[in-house]
Amino acid sequence: MGCYLSRLSNWSAATFYRLCPHPSAFYRLVRGELVMFSTVCGWLIGWLILTPYMNSISEQRIGYDFHQQGIYLFVFSLILCILIPRFSKKNKEIWRDMLLIGFMASLVFVYQPHWTPSGLLQDISTALWNENNASWPDITRFGLVLSLVIGMLISALKRKLFKLEFGGLSRHLLHLASGILMGLGGVIAGGGNDSQLLIGIPSLSPASIASIVSMIAGIYLGRKVSELIKPTLKSAS
Repeated sequence: MGCYLSRLSNWSAATFYRLCPHPSAFYRLVRGELVMFSTVCGWLIGWLILTPYMNSISEQRIGYDFHQQGIYLFVFSLILCILIPRFSKKNKEIWRDMLLIGFMASLVFVYQPHWTPSGLLQDISTALWNENNASWPDITRFGLVLSLVIGMLISALKRKLFKLEFGGLSRHLLHLASGILMGLGGVIAGGGNDSQLLIGIPSLSPASIASIVSMIAGIYLGRKVSELIKPTLKSAS
């Protein structure tokens, strides 16, 4: 049982760590990977493509009272307190980092509920499409994202991870296409991975839970397909 929990923790921690916003396109862009700018542009294009249809997507809100939500979160926290001591040292550090990210994100959420980078891109694309200056995001949101970028840059410089990489045209096109798919998915899911993890999941949104489960499945399938394709690409080259 302990071995099973350890393997499960290895996979789940690594998967969620890839999903969280720290190693995202923004962080890799700030770290010097300029191809990530194509990903961000594609993300914005993806939002613009489906923006006209966003109003036709119906939403059903499920209300939780404060005590009910508190009970759910307490039970989940208790489960984590029981499981985390059984994890390996490396995974304990990963889960600690994720918990700290979540705690700090909750503090920012109290100040600005729509602070996430994907939420900012979403609202920028909506304002551009509608040509409505009144719907343009508040300046504080730009300030929060700028602070996030500065923090990422300081982290990259301190850890000596900053390195300019321009990338070839094919990589930029691949990242642009990937960004467009991410943007389309973000519209359908109602937000990017950062919004789902840092806002949707803590609010016990069933839609966010379904989105994260789908992201995990997509990451798993994507890695498997990549492993199958790599030998073919190498032999072709």
